[in-house]
Amino acid sequence: MKWSISAHNTMRRCHRQLMFTQIVASHNARDVERREAFILKQLQYINTWQGSLIHEVLASSIPVALQTSRKINVEEMSLKAKELAMRQFAFSKAKLYRASGQTKSAAGDAFCALAEHEFDIPISQATVDRVFDAIKLCFDNLASQREFLQLLETGSRHKTEINMPFKLNGFTISANPDLFFISVRGKKIIVDWKIAESETSDYSKQLIVYGLALLSNGWWPDISATDIELYEVNLLKNYVRKHPFDADRVNEAEDFIFASTAEMTGLIGDIKYNDLESNEFEPANSPLTCAFCNFRPLCIQWLEKKGQSIENIFAVEKLLKTNSNDLAGTTNMIQGSLL
Repeated sequence: MKWSISAHNTMRRCHRQLMFTQIVASHNARDVERREAFILKQLQYINTWQGSLIHEVLASSIPVALQTSRKINVEEMSLKAKELAMRQFAFSKAKLYRASGQTKSAAGDAFCALAEHEFDIPISQATVDRVFDAIKLCFDNLASQREFLQLLETGSRHKTEINMPFKLNGFTISANPDLFFISVRGKKIIVDWKIAESETSDYSKQLIVYGLALLSNGWWPDISATDIELYEVNLLKNYVRKHPFDADRVNEAEDFIFASTAEMTGLIGDIKYNDLESNEFEPANSPLTCAFCNFRPLCIQWLEKKGQSIENIFAVEKLLKTNSNDLAGTTNMIQGSLL
């Protein structure tokens, strides 16, 4: 089985979300429900979409810029992100993500599937403008981080969104750092870009898993924890945070993954789609989790199809009572606080 930080976070939010993402969703299955689950899995709300846009531009622009001029043109990346945002918004608005053959690979960087478009939640021009403002702010903040940019520009072997899988506890551990490079001092640098309003969120587990991946995947047989530096760069709040990484953090990462994979094994094990009993997976306890779950429509259908007493399940009862207007209002409230 495969494990990742995102799978762990999904498990923490809702066991049924884990079921849909890990067992049900399939891009090439003939089963209509499995294909639908795959489409819903790709949805994202606007507040997370703005982060995806910036990640995409950073991933495509940084290696090219450093290979040519050794300088990062932040203003150019900001304009590129705005242009990409307009193309992706148009793609999603037309619901082309549902068109036959319109996979991410076929559509290229224009691919986008916004939950607001899928669920017919109105998106005001003010909300779109806030996305553009956030994009500009993030790249302006990056330009202000001169010390970090110097570390980045003087480094070598820059790679973005690299795949560093390794094995642990019978699982394939998936690790995809946003950026990797080697500093002039020979340190192996891992950077995780964050586009988040909160300053209290703890992303240390994600970064130490990336550090463990670098130690475990065999790229550098003689590497030690002290050879690795981990950086969390929040472009929205404009801070660079270096996370400690040593033998204790390695043990912490291994213990965390062992505990998480053991729990995941207990939940899904080797269950296949045809053997799936959805009533064995508990829904979320938080109505907010349910209200903003990509799989909300499919989840209700499955519960009804299985003849479960959904009116006695608090979270799903909230699902059924949440109409599109209520959801739109809550969406606008959250967008206003996050963008």
